[in-house]
Amino acid sequence: MLVPFFKPSLPSWEAIEPDLKEMYSSGMLAPGKYGDRFLEKMKQYLNVRYTVGFNNCSSGLMALAGYMKKVTNRNKVIIPNFTFASSWQAGDWNNMDTILVDTDQNGLISIPQVEEILKKQGQEIAYIMAVHMFGNPAPVEDLQRLGIQYQVPIIYDSAHGLGSLYKNKRLGNWGAAEVFSFGTTKPLSAGEGGLLTTNDPLLADAMQRAAQHGHKVGTLDVEVKSLNGRLQEWNSILAYYGVLDLEEQIVKRNELAQEYISLLTQHLSNEVRLLIPDETNRSIWKDFTVVINNIDIEKLSKELMSCGIGTKRYYYPSIDNLFVIKNKLTDTKIEKPVDLSQSHQLAQNCISLPFYTDMTKDEINYVVQELKKCLQ
Repeated sequence: MLVPFFKPSLPSWEAIEPDLKEMYSSGMLAPGKYGDRFLEKMKQYLNVRYTVGFNNCSSGLMALAGYMKKVTNRNKVIIPNFTFASSWQAGDWNNMDTILVDTDQNGLISIPQVEEILKKQGQEIAYIMAVHMFGNPAPVEDLQRLGIQYQVPIIYDSAHGLGSLYKNKRLGNWGAAEVFSFGTTKPLSAGEGGLLTTNDPLLADAMQRAAQHGHKVGTLDVEVKSLNGRLQEWNSILAYYGVLDLEEQIVKRNELAQEYISLLTQHLSNEVRLLIPDETNRSIWKDFTVVINNIDIEKLSKELMSCGIGTKRYYYPSIDNLFVIKNKLTDTKIEKPVDLSQSHQLAQNCISLPFYTDMTKDEINYVVQELKKCLQ
């Protein structure tokens, strides 16, 4: 059996064909009415005041980091050590220094370590960036408490979080802003694309201009730090039709995750540790990731590949072990004032198994049985 790591769930060709033909014939590739339609739809879905489209999540994070640097007049950021490189690159591209903190055992930012840093350096921190990992919401209320207490903005790398619930409330309304991804491996896949959400009108206005070279309508003058980050019409069409059945997808993904959990608990409870959301939250299960200690994960991945099973090491290496940082190829400063052992352990021992909305229970069973053979 061949079980790929991921298959995108795309809307039907019949649904998108009329819009694609109209868009193509009009010559309006970006920005345009289909992007506006999608952004309005996301306001409704997330119940948020402002939505800003970007060509990808990374561009949105970079623009947001630059804005936070300007409005706070501070140059240090706090991010978790276990995350995708773009979480760090957002600050690095704005010449901001990074303070790395550890995570809890599920890969979510460590609240005790964040608070310890804020006690010492709170007046220097432009923002704390938390990450909703694998679809599991970060500890939002604890972060909100710290942000208020130490007067430090909280922003979210929500690349994995579209549709997840924190205590029955959709992500998208937390902190100063959140940035989502519609990249190829996301449940809502548009090939590429990003969405910034906020309830702050000044931030929203700045981000709308930041995504389009800093221009206001009718002028080429540049008023904010900016980039060419416009969301394309093609991606907007895919994303719009994708969100129409996103809730149905999320229900299916949670059913498939429970099938994985049941089989792994039954067959590999001593060998595999599951990364599961808090019972008060709902994950979209962007990935199904497990921790396997005392084994060569790279060798295991190759063995599963020989059985036709795709895997991915999210996230290896950890941020502090990225080549560009270890070899000092960046001009920005990296601080590691606290113990990072949990993030190192996760980076070394995590493996993401095949997971996609159209996956079958037979495919899940095959993955678990082959994993069991490899671990015996």
